[in-house]
Amino acid sequence: MNRWIKRIVPHSAALAVIMGSLALMAWQLERAEFKTELMQDWNSERVTALSTLGDQPALPQHVTAEGQLDFTRQVLLDNQVRDFQTGVHVFTPLIAEDRIVLVNRGWAAWGNRTDPLPDPGLMQPMSAINAQIRGVLNRPPGVGIQLGQAVPLQQDQWPNLMTYFDVEPLRQVFGPQLASYVIQLEPSHPEHLTGDEWTVVTFGPERHIGYAIQWAAIALVVFLIWVVLSIRQYRRK
Repeated sequence: MNRWIKRIVPHSAALAVIMGSLALMAWQLERAEFKTELMQDWNSERVTALSTLGDQPALPQHVTAEGQLDFTRQVLLDNQVRDFQTGVHVFTPLIAEDRIVLVNRGWAAWGNRTDPLPDPGLMQPMSAINAQIRGVLNRPPGVGIQLGQAVPLQQDQWPNLMTYFDVEPLRQVFGPQLASYVIQLEPSHPEHLTGDEWTVVTFGPERHIGYAIQWAAIALVVFLIWVVLSIRQYRRK
């Protein structure tokens, strides 16, 4: 029995490593394809009016929107870094007909935590009743690893600071008409706070392809070692 186990375990381990490496290779190739499509959508010149989209539009896509920017109820996403300085991303509600969409206007400094929260208002002359904006309709910022619960938002205290972007607590303040997506304001728009270009992805599909090649190489090396050792074992018998 022990002799049989000694024969089976090395082969099983080799097969497990090979299959696992191939699975990781396939996953990296899928990520590369996903990011390629994401960047193609991002770089698309097609622009759609927000009013023509349904509740679950394809993301990301370039849109134009018309409505009222509510500078009195802004939400600040904490722990945002720009040029090695800490700050927040400023989200201003856009009231557009039957929905409310949070517009990410970019970064504002908040280095000293004892200072009041930044609350940038109207930057340039604009009609508060009929504001026209352009940007990218996109998913909200990712939460990542969430440590603890976010502090509830206060309806009578603005701006509100949030550690994690969570749609449900926001809907408790803005109402059920708050959209689950956001608009990343076009950097050239006068209400954008810094004019910085938005980052599409942390790293491109090329790195995923490189990782896939590495996993394929590992699978090949383990397969060759397994074959050589199996042949030697067979010859000894």
